[in-house]
Amino acid sequence: MTQSLFKAGISEAVITPPIGAYLGGFASRVNPCIGIHDELKAKALAMELGRESAVIVSCDLLGLEYETVKAIREIVKAKTGLAEDRILVAATHTHSGPDMVMPFAEEEADKGWMEVLKLQIAGCAISAYNHRREALAASGLGQVNIGFNRRREGELTDPQLGLLRVDKAFM
Repeated sequence: MTQSLFKAGISEAVITPPIGAYLGGFASRVNPCIGIHDELKAKALAMELGRESAVIVSCDLLGLEYETVKAIREIVKAKTGLAEDRILVAATHTHSGPDMVMPFAEEEADKGWMEVLKLQIAGCAISAYNHRREALAASGLGQVNIGFNRRREGELTDPQLGLLRVDKAFM
């Protein structure tokens, strides 16, 4: 395990769509959602080592289109000065979130929510960047023995798991 002192900031934002949104992930879902079981979130980690900085944002969504990610990166760049290639926006691929391919039945509701979503995700990244403090990082490798290859039954999966731990620096 390797360790180094650097700066890090974290942030979290609720990105749950409004009730009435159509959910993705299963073709048999034909009705909009009627309630919220758990909030969907965006979580950001901003890191700085020397003159290099980056932000990683993980979103509880099925996926994100390139144009949406590009817009989020542009907002973050404008507020932080980070280059767009230093802003990673990823989706967890949850099947319990909004339909991100053909969102909602009504185009207007979709456009409005998507604009809010971009600002929520970008705001999460900006907040993490603005709250960078001295931190301690450690990395390592672990192993996970769950899951299976659903496309090629019987074939191996990759059990290796890369780990990054970030803690507040002890002063």
